[in-house]
Amino acid sequence: MWGDLGTFQNKLQRLSDEGMIASKQRHLIAAAIEIGNATTHRGHMPTRRDAEAVHDIVEGLMKQHYSLSARASKAARRIPARVKAKKVAP
Repeated sequence: MWGDLGTFQNKLQRLSDEGMIASKQRHLIAAAIEIGNATTHRGHMPTRRDAEAVHDIVEGLMKQHYSLSARASKAARRIPARVKAKKVAP
């Protein structure tokens, strides 16, 4: 799609620049990935609290992308149209 963009940080920045993720999401994703990378590649043993944070970050992003988007769209379709107010003579 974009070719080689270099580092994972560069890729996250590009996603943010393209409006696919928010800046705050970029920082959350970067933290989760860094914990995962350290665990996988450097023998880091995250605390239970850190592992739960990664889980919460991923779950929150998935929920926002899939569940909340669908629910918001369905709710928006159920909103009745506005009724134009009649002008009252002075």
